[in-house]
Amino acid sequence: MRKMPIEQLGTTAWKMARTRQERAFARWHDYLQRQANSRARPEPLKLAG
Repeated sequence: MRKMPIEQLGTTAWKMARTRQERAFARWHDYLQRQANSRARPEPLKLAG
């Protein structure tokens, strides 16, 4: 979120910026989760026995 003057806290512009930031974070979080879940799983080690 970009820097905003203290006088703008709670204004419509502030609420819109906060909403944009929350959406961006949610999309980024979802992207990271998809990346983590889509990686190939290593094969388990085979023990000689």
